Amino acid sequence: MRDRSFWFAELSPRVRAAWPKERGPIRATRLFRVELGLYLLERLCPGESARAAWTVLGGYPFALVGDRTPERERMLRVARHLLWMLRRPRTWERALRQYASFPAEVRGYLITDYDAPAQRHEPAIASDRWRTYERALTTAPPFHLRQRLKIAGLGRSYRFTQGKLHTSVRLPEHLPVGVARPHGLLRLPGVGFPIETTWDELLATAAWMDERLGITDPRRTWHNRVQRVELDMLDSEGTAYRPSRKLSVAGLFHLVGMVGAGKSTLRDVLTVQAVRQGRKVTIVVGDVAEQLTLVALFGALELKVAPVLGSSTRARNTQRMHRRLAGAGVTSLLGHEARHFTYLSTACPLDALRGTEAHQPLDILESPCTRLYPADPRADVQEPAGTDASAPGAPAVPTADVPGETGTDRPDPGHGCPLWSGCPRQRGAHDLVDADIWVANPASLLYGLVPRHQNRERARFLEIACVRSDLIIVDEADRVQMQLDSMFVPSATLVGRSPDSWLDELQAHTTDEFARNGRLQLSDADVDRWSSALTASIAATNRLYSMLMRHPKLRAWVQADYFSTWTLQQKLVEDWFRGRSALGDQNAQDEPDDETDDEFEEEHSEEDDPDDPDAHGTGEGEEPADPDDARRAAVMEVLDAFRDEPLGGVHPESSELAELVGLAHDLLHTLDEDRTRARAKAALRRLSGIVPASADELLDKTMRFEFTLLLGVLQQRLDVLTELWPTVEAALNLESTDNQLSRRPPLDYGPLVPESPMGNILGFQFLTEEPDAVPGSGSAVLRFFRCAGVGRSLLTSLHEVSSLDGAPRANVLLMSGTSWAGTAVGAHVLAPVKAILKSSPKERGALRRTSFRKIFIPGPDGKPLHLSGMRPDRRPKVLELMLEGLARPRGDQLQSDFEQELNLIGSARRKRLLVLVGSYEEARRGFQLLNTIPRWKGKVRRLIADDAELETSFGGATPGDPSTVTEPGTLRRGDVSSFGSMDAEILIAPLMSVERGHNILNDSGQAAIGSVFFLARPHPRPHDIGLAVQGINSWVTRLVADGGFDELVSSAPDLDRAGRAFRREARIRWRYLLTRKMAWRHLNDEDKAAFTWDRLVVMWQVIGRLVRGGVPARVVFVDSRFAEREAAGLGPDTFRTGLLASMVHVLAPYFDDDEPLPLDQRQLVQTLYEPLYLALKNIPTHRPDSPRRTA
Repeated sequence: MRDRSFWFAELSPRVRAAWPKERGPIRATRLFRVELGLYLLERLCPGESARAAWTVLGGYPFALVGDRTPERERMLRVARHLLWMLRRPRTWERALRQYASFPAEVRGYLITDYDAPAQRHEPAIASDRWRTYERALTTAPPFHLRQRLKIAGLGRSYRFTQGKLHTSVRLPEHLPVGVARPHGLLRLPGVGFPIETTWDELLATAAWMDERLGITDPRRTWHNRVQRVELDMLDSEGTAYRPSRKLSVAGLFHLVGMVGAGKSTLRDVLTVQAVRQGRKVTIVVGDVAEQLTLVALFGALELKVAPVLGSSTRARNTQRMHRRLAGAGVTSLLGHEARHFTYLSTACPLDALRGTEAHQPLDILESPCTRLYPADPRADVQEPAGTDASAPGAPAVPTADVPGETGTDRPDPGHGCPLWSGCPRQRGAHDLVDADIWVANPASLLYGLVPRHQNRERARFLEIACVRSDLIIVDEADRVQMQLDSMFVPSATLVGRSPDSWLDELQAHTTDEFARNGRLQLSDADVDRWSSALTASIAATNRLYSMLMRHPKLRAWVQADYFSTWTLQQKLVEDWFRGRSALGDQNAQDEPDDETDDEFEEEHSEEDDPDDPDAHGTGEGEEPADPDDARRAAVMEVLDAFRDEPLGGVHPESSELAELVGLAHDLLHTLDEDRTRARAKAALRRLSGIVPASADELLDKTMRFEFTLLLGVLQQRLDVLTELWPTVEAALNLESTDNQLSRRPPLDYGPLVPESPMGNILGFQFLTEEPDAVPGSGSAVLRFFRCAGVGRSLLTSLHEVSSLDGAPRANVLLMSGTSWAGTAVGAHVLAPVKAILKSSPKERGALRRTSFRKIFIPGPDGKPLHLSGMRPDRRPKVLELMLEGLARPRGDQLQSDFEQELNLIGSARRKRLLVLVGSYEEARRGFQLLNTIPRWKGKVRRLIADDAELETSFGGATPGDPSTVTEPGTLRRGDVSSFGSMDAEILIAPLMSVERGHNILNDSGQAAIGSVFFLARPHPRPHDIGLAVQGINSWVTRLVADGGFDELVSSAPDLDRAGRAFRREARIRWRYLLTRKMAWRHLNDEDKAAFTWDRLVVMWQVIGRLVRGGVPARVVFVDSRFAEREAAGLGPDTFRTGLLASMVHVLAPYFDDDEPLPLDQRQLVQTLYEPLYLALKNIPTHRPDSPRRTA
């Protein structure tokens, strides 16, 4: 995070001294920031209205349309770091109005009309401020300085907390205190030059690796693996790919490769070569298991390497390692060798020095690395020499405190441990300073913060990696893109069972802070607003929780996964006007979705502008012709206004709005529920005009109405909490509290990631407790989530992070086999593909022999079975019937389908089957069933999560297995590569768990599995918020890239109206994405194509596990939803009726020379997906009555 306040340090004293006391509190900081925004607008967009400045701060290139230069781009980047908190229209307008009220003698601009340009004049005070503003916008801001960490002194006693208790430790006088080496924060000379190599150089490096590792088997040598890889580079005209023996990575470089082509080989060999040439490399891989595998490889080559691991997940990663070792046969903890835990140590040296009250070891999160408090506060603790972050070798960044620096006026957060520099738990942090290779995963790189022992500057490891690295390699870039999208949509438990209850913890912490300081913090107006918002949030949550727990019908109404005020408002209005309004009738006539639930829930933008004329997608100035439609639009307008200010704050514009505001106050604070219910019924009748058929119907509708109003209060006040969090963080010491907001993307990335195009989004989910909860409790949890930005933009702008300081751009290599995927909203990475990796011609020929077929199992009623779209309570029975039909002979079959498929696999070393289901729980059920069949008993393994007790954090499948130890027949995901050496014939696993990651090879270096059975389509949950997030992010990034954004801005009369038009378009798109039905038959042709590309990527990645080593794969589709018409005997499917036919449809144009597609795109698709396309085209027609199966 950069310092937002350093630049006005010299101006501040002069303006403060001249501020008239009779004009109220001194607001010098706000004055400077508003003026800097106006100056920025004046510099980049002269003639624009003062109101328009917000548009240039949100991360979208409004100010660059028609005039994009490196200087203007850099100025915008600098401005976003300094002013990103003013990026929203109402936030900026509020600040602008406040600025206009400041004394004229201290202001540098005159504002008489917000819709006209601000007029600069020479102020009596600080008339040289314009030079300061220019310097601020052209100078990279330094890193924000945290409060200086004092190091605990030797020979003294200290206390710290262990859970709810206090414990103590005395530090002996002769402890071996070392110096914590800092990270350099400035780019060194020579760093950032392009990475250039030839294939001969890579072959020489591979031979060196073989020699150092002692590899002699030609089938496994690195030299042979590089030799089989071919490279095509995009020509200088950018029209076609040509064979090349040279690779040059400069800036952002997107490389794709056909499955099994050797991308991982290139990644590792290129890294070794770069390091041997004195360069530094950062590699981003999928998970911790892969990180540690790479660290072991580079360590064996005696290269300096270290993993970037999160401290908060240390315990989980350590448990996973113990479980993996136990699964490998080392059942005793004493046999778990220390070399496996080099970077997973949980040892705390201070633990052995504690007093006699230490009855048990410190938990991993209780170690007092920076939480040592003097037992005698009056003692003068001296810092050991060399512990300052500004020690020799530290970056030349100013460390003096500056006005406005948050963090210098906080209460003492504790002293640092003097043993930190030699602590085994901090081994990774120590090694990262000098390591030539960093190995990270997306989460550790994004969230990881440089320890305070090393640097006083607040810097994320992602920022450090961009500064120090000559090359950043992002493996499986399309997966990382989807993970980043998810990371910027965090969720947390709003209310639940302690300690997992964020609002309760936040309330307790705030109360303690107020009591400790006699509520002096409330003298700050922002703290007062924040406290009021917290109180209202808790009151609204308690009312909502009470209603949900006491009224099953209401709970059923809202429990369709995600919901929000906007969602429920839409439901209410559609219900009220069904049969009266044409629009309401149109919505009511939609057929139910055939997925788990028939309502696709959405959440709405937090920020509907008051002057937005198109809040619901109706045309500007368009008046509904039908009176009922007009009334429906008027009701929507009232409810929209209520969502903006549910508890008032401004004078209500209508009596109906005033009535809703008053009712919301009653609902929050009433002690007479019956009287308030009667008032709510009356308000409902007046607003909706409904005539309920019965008292029960009126009660149900009233409960829904009340719930929606209360949710509006909660949603708006939670938004205030999160928006004001940075402002009040210091005053309330919020950084020290253990709160769920820490799960959201760090605020450090606010200036780096564009805001969500429709504004920040907040939504809710009501969940019953887990099955192992306390019996009879009847409790539940209320969760919330928030869209905080376009996460994927961080991937495609990673190379520009270091350019803020004027340094060369970083070299970023994006790699994947499926990151070019047509119109896919999740997988397609919007960066030009500059190179393609291919395997040898012989291996490509083998891949073209990949074959597909269909086996649809009839159910008891004779209809083909399908898992996709089946209700959860019916899925276990359907799965059982499917597996029974596949694992046992049916009808006059002599062998089961599984046995026949094994016989059709040509190589004896590959006679294994992969059976894909929808979840770990289904894998468990399938394993139990197959293990009861004599033919397969002992021949089946099921995949379980690396940590079966916890959910995955970012993407992938959610584990459902509750076991915590390795059971017979189980295989942890991190050890899946060992399946090739097991005496087993079937691996049953969730589809998403084997989509990518570890290869499963036999002793010949080829794919150990010959065939895969898809028992379910790779269809996501219809209410998954990730689908909408990926959709809106894909929409906005493509809009900017293809020129649509420029057209939108150019067609508007000014930037303010362009910004509001952009938000309107984004909101219309967002509402569509959240309300569309995700069942296949409900998707329009455009959505079907995008959906098909994303599903195609998932399936091809899975099939890619079976073609490693240049061998063909065999694929069997079992779920009848793959080809519904054909399975039902109604003839062949079209792209509108079946997923397989749709896959052929989207790929076919790229294999047709008559199609008007660019040559480079045809080359891309033919290289990446030709085996898939050929197998789909040649898939035989399903023959339900055939007793024999053939190749």
